[in-house]
Amino acid sequence: MKMNFQNKTLQIYLVRHGESWGNKKQVVYGNTDYTLTDLGIKQAEKVAKKLSIVPFHCCYTSTLQRAYRTAKIALDGRDVPIIQNENLNEQFFGIYENQKISFEPQGDCFETAVNRFVRGPIPEGELFEQMAERVIDFVQNILREGENNLIVGHNGPLGVLTAAILGFSLDEAHRFSYRQGCFSLIEISHGYPKLRFFNK
Repeated sequence: MKMNFQNKTLQIYLVRHGESWGNKKQVVYGNTDYTLTDLGIKQAEKVAKKLSIVPFHCCYTSTLQRAYRTAKIALDGRDVPIIQNENLNEQFFGIYENQKISFEPQGDCFETAVNRFVRGPIPEGELFEQMAERVIDFVQNILREGENNLIVGHNGPLGVLTAAILGFSLDEAHRFSYRQGCFSLIEISHGYPKLRFFNK
């Protein structure tokens, strides 16, 4: 995938939401709106300290409360607008939402087993390609703005966003596994993207 950066220079900071009760219950919960656990709040506070001196034009987050709350905590006391955008929401997993599913590797790694699930047919849910299309639409809009922004979201969309900006195939998106309580940084300098930090 080739994106047009139009010789822009900007920084995009990426943060996955803190631990939510969906993580705690170990269920599939793409669009189910779980809030943060106590650990998730502490992880968001940890991100706040790491990014305390980084200037942001704006923060974009999904409309799901685990991401929005993480953003609010991470930017507490700072004059940075937080804009919710549903294009950043996690993939909707249809009948699998709130279900415990075992991702058993079949001669491959755990991440590949998970990828096989999210890329497969999702009854009454959203295809991976549909999620990727809306995320890429969002990316193209913020690239046109050309500002230094913070994006707080979910592992699936963040992986798609990273793969798209860096020029990888969407088949590689699952390789970017975002840890909670960390930040990553994509720098675009004169139209050339670079992953400066990952899960720092």
